[in-house]
Amino acid sequence: MTMRDDEVDRIRRKFPEMFAEIGGGPGDISISGGLGKIDDVCAEDVSVTAVEWLWHRRVPKGKVTMFDGDPDVGKSAVTVDIAARKSAGRAFPDGAPCEAGNVLIANVEDDAGDTIVPRLKAAGADLTRVFIIAGVPDGKGGTRLLDLPEDIPLLEAKAKERNAALLIIDPVMTMLGGDANKDQDARKALTPLKSMAERTGVAVVCVRHLNKSVGLKAIQRGGGNMGLIGVARAGAYFAEHPNEAGLRIMAPHKSNLAEKPPSLAYRIVTSAVHDTARIEWKGVVDLDANSLASSGASGDARSVLDDAAEFLREELSADPIWVKQIFKDARDAGIAEITLRRAKDALGVKAEKQGVEGWAWRLPTPPPRPEGDHEHPHDNVEHLDHVDHLQNGRDTESLYIKEGDQGDQGDQGDHGNEDDHVHDHLQNGSPFPGEDFDSTLHRQGPSKGTEDKGGGEVGSQPDNLAFGDGGFAPGSGKGGDDVAKNGSRRLTPGEARDVQRRMSQGMSADMARAEVLATRTKDHPPDCPCEVCA
Repeated sequence: MTMRDDEVDRIRRKFPEMFAEIGGGPGDISISGGLGKIDDVCAEDVSVTAVEWLWHRRVPKGKVTMFDGDPDVGKSAVTVDIAARKSAGRAFPDGAPCEAGNVLIANVEDDAGDTIVPRLKAAGADLTRVFIIAGVPDGKGGTRLLDLPEDIPLLEAKAKERNAALLIIDPVMTMLGGDANKDQDARKALTPLKSMAERTGVAVVCVRHLNKSVGLKAIQRGGGNMGLIGVARAGAYFAEHPNEAGLRIMAPHKSNLAEKPPSLAYRIVTSAVHDTARIEWKGVVDLDANSLASSGASGDARSVLDDAAEFLREELSADPIWVKQIFKDARDAGIAEITLRRAKDALGVKAEKQGVEGWAWRLPTPPPRPEGDHEHPHDNVEHLDHVDHLQNGRDTESLYIKEGDQGDQGDQGDHGNEDDHVHDHLQNGSPFPGEDFDSTLHRQGPSKGTEDKGGGEVGSQPDNLAFGDGGFAPGSGKGGDDVAKNGSRRLTPGEARDVQRRMSQGMSADMARAEVLATRTKDHPPDCPCEVCA
């Protein structure tokens, strides 16, 4: 088939060297001529193969895996632990089986004699199966660092020579040629390594330090361009536990080939025999990579995050709250949306779809109290400091929605996610477009009967409690006209939260209300003029 003259001219301008070699003019070049053909393969002819794993769901064979973390969180010590387990054929810390195999280590930060080999011994490695790359000949009688991708042919030959099942490159940024902060250079450097892994079947684990861009998702925190993590098929984020000193977390942050496995906790301890660091695994933890990345902020960013976290604790202290309302209250409090979401991740706040009504957030369920550990009935009684948004002159009308309202009619239907649901309603400054807030408006959580993963109900309002104009009152749930049968006063919003909290701990509604009123009566006289009692 002959190409059109304009097509030939376009190709001639783009590839002048090729035309200089083959000569000819327009009409003389065929598609199957000097340009060759694009290769393809019919999908029906492709042989389907299953993904093979060195460490199930964490480190695939024949692929690149990226380990990201700050210095001093134990990334290198963990890679040595993995290498030791592979060399000895010992099960991985989550119980996944492991077949014995050879390991190649390219580590330019740790000395083989005083660090790498002692750590291998402390971790129980079969040293006859572990090979440490000492350097690459520089042509001048000396050695140089491994260079990627220039030395890929040499690296591949070594992997085949040692029949390596695992290759550790630590840190990979030191060995990359070109500018690792440019996408094109990053992919050019790492793609040949990926191809080598596929040809040899070796599992490649690359270690990176983090960049300084706090506030990003975990997958964006690794050094260099995003093209590097783009080449990897799996990855993990390493960080300190946000609440337990000395505890570190290995949290998957990329998993293209399987569902993400759970995060694992570990400690770095000293081997008494070998006087070196070794890893002591502590089991599964309920922390994900993005939560860890959020909690790792520092300086001013950390103080802002702390403020947002405190806001969420107060906002969700009693019951689940509609996401739209949370965003409006946060905006009123001067908290940016991105900071609010980081605080949500850091606290482990749960987002739940409430039928067709929308999304709600709630604090994670606390662990059950140990048997026999009984707290004094008044230990948890708090003064109403946590409703300082009422005392500080915030618009109380922004705290309520109409009783019985379950979102505007435009929200009916199945929303894909909470973000879509929230942003549909944030354009005009009101969480419920088209509704006015007045003195008869009442705050409401998700409707009763929504089941959570723990088998209980979230957002349930007890049948004998209802919101009234003056706060919270016992009654039929009809609202402001309900009054207490025994003549006692209505509860303020803060007292209502105390009632809800006590009920969530197993106390009956009547008992919870009685205790709250008794405590408030003791601390505040009947004619107390404070804004909360008023």
